Amino acid sequence: MRLFISHGLDKKSTAEMQFLTDIVDGLQAAAPAGAPAIEVLVDRDRLQAGDSWRDVLHEWLAECDAGLLLLTQRALASPWVLKESTVLAYRKAIDVDFPLYPVLLEGLKSDALASQGFSPLCLRDLQAIRTPAGGAAAPTALDTATARAIVQTVRARLADWHSTVGQLPDTPLGVMQTALQTRLQRADSVKGLEKLCRDLTGRRLQWRLAKNAKAEPAWLVAALLANGLPLPPPDGTEGPAVSPNPLAELIDQLRTHCGLRKADAAELLELLSPLWTPAGNAAMLADVAVRNRLPATPPDQVPPGVSVALQCTDPNFTIDQHVRRVLLPTTRDQVMHVLQPATSDNRLEELKHAVRAAVRSTLPPRSMHSNDDIDAMLTDTRQKINISRRIFFVVPDPLPDADLLADLQASFPRLTFILQSATPLPAVLPPRVVPLEPVPRRHELDMSNDLGDTQNLLGHPSAARTPP
Repeated sequence: MRLFISHGLDKKSTAEMQFLTDIVDGLQAAAPAGAPAIEVLVDRDRLQAGDSWRDVLHEWLAECDAGLLLLTQRALASPWVLKESTVLAYRKAIDVDFPLYPVLLEGLKSDALASQGFSPLCLRDLQAIRTPAGGAAAPTALDTATARAIVQTVRARLADWHSTVGQLPDTPLGVMQTALQTRLQRADSVKGLEKLCRDLTGRRLQWRLAKNAKAEPAWLVAALLANGLPLPPPDGTEGPAVSPNPLAELIDQLRTHCGLRKADAAELLELLSPLWTPAGNAAMLADVAVRNRLPATPPDQVPPGVSVALQCTDPNFTIDQHVRRVLLPTTRDQVMHVLQPATSDNRLEELKHAVRAAVRSTLPPRSMHSNDDIDAMLTDTRQKINISRRIFFVVPDPLPDADLLADLQASFPRLTFILQSATPLPAVLPPRVVPLEPVPRRHELDMSNDLGDTQNLLGHPSAARTPP
């Protein structure tokens, strides 16, 4: 199995690099009987000169089977550790069985994760590695004893996980990458795919001779895109130029220079279109939705009945795109339902009636469920909710008052409500509401128009959008 290690250790420090070496060597040592062999993916020595760091990093994040976060104050200040943690938290949120282990080092407390962009990732709710085997002191120092304790704990947890799941499952991002690669390999021009790789990476690459010459560039493009559309490097370092119309330019290049057929390009557009939304938002929304569907196990976990709030202008486009990214476009078991504005004085009963009707529409057509049946199903927090399709309910602007929202959450704690606001969210939100990263109006409109232009390019006219 492949374990990705994210860290912010100082590569100029002999002691810190030795600490990392001790962990990597310990994890990759011969596995005990019945335990999985571990291949460690870490940016210490695997990324040799000439490799594209960003390309390989995306590949590792998409294809790893587990994640280990070595968290220090230096790591919390690293934009790349935040990026890696966001993608790994997204992996965990869309696949609750994905093993992700944060390790708090150098006296770091879990409260520190509430700052510097890490707060939305719910890392504090994971079973962090704090105590070595045998009950010794918490592993905070960057020394051999701490490295050994981390290795022992990670090996034990992965062995337990492996004994439960058996054969390693396909990762959701791996499935997404395979879907992209399959369609990219249908392009006629190998040279066109190679040029696309150069454009995305900003560098010329050397290709191995292979029977299927399109496989390698198609695989690399798929690995780059599976984690999201091209975005600027978070640390401001040099990288490939970012297009203001990533979908239209990508699809046009695939059609014009790579010889991709229109039908295959349309399938790629379907897969890629939600990937402009922030990965952190997808991670948080997926995490909240999963928790709301699981049984309540207080006090160790947050009980169901949590909502999210998002500042955006066009919920029918932007929130729909967020919902589609939550479980990846290859999954078809999610539904977004926009609740209508109030038409009577009893707003709570209006909302409850609309929720019941939407849930009833997802149940088997011949099943008879009264309002009381649906209420009981959506109120019971003792067992996992048994609805095959995940429903996200959008409560459009303005934000409901705290009492109304509390009543709605208490009535349907197993559902996920997305509160949309056209204006900046208040500094203090009602209890059990998690804020998402706001979507700027200009960016929202640009991406909406980009999708419409791309659909027009493929012969599927889309009505031009104007700012609401």
